[in-house]
Amino acid sequence: MRELAKAIGSFSWAMSLFGARQVTRLFRPAEAAEAFDGMAREASRRLGEELESTFELGDRMQRTMVDLTLGMVDVKAPDPDEWARASTQMAEGFAEMARRMADLARSWSERANDGAPTADEGADDGQEDGAGDGGESEGTASR
Repeated sequence: MRELAKAIGSFSWAMSLFGARQVTRLFRPAEAAEAFDGMAREASRRLGEELESTFELGDRMQRTMVDLTLGMVDVKAPDPDEWARASTQMAEGFAEMARRMADLARSWSERANDGAPTADEGADDGQEDGAGDGGESEGTASR
């Protein structure tokens, strides 16, 4: 637990310094973008195969959203075909993201429940009202 706390502290400190460094690059947006992209790539590699593809999908979606948003304030007139294409991509992306998140939730839930008794299994253990365990149920033993 101590090592986890130290690692979280180190991560927070590194992100604070990274953010401060990017402030100095506000007038050099290409450098800042390259640094942010590098950090995002490294972080996504550490997500593992299961989440990396979900990250990539979400990243494409947010990049499309930025393009759409900034396209609205662009000097040239908006291209209706581009808007239709981007909107379709976004809708498809949201549907795919929802499917992936549901699959991940199901997978994580199954892993969390591996070996754990179900409500039915735990209820019928042959003992009534805590008999045989000192009279205390699991929930009251630490009180």
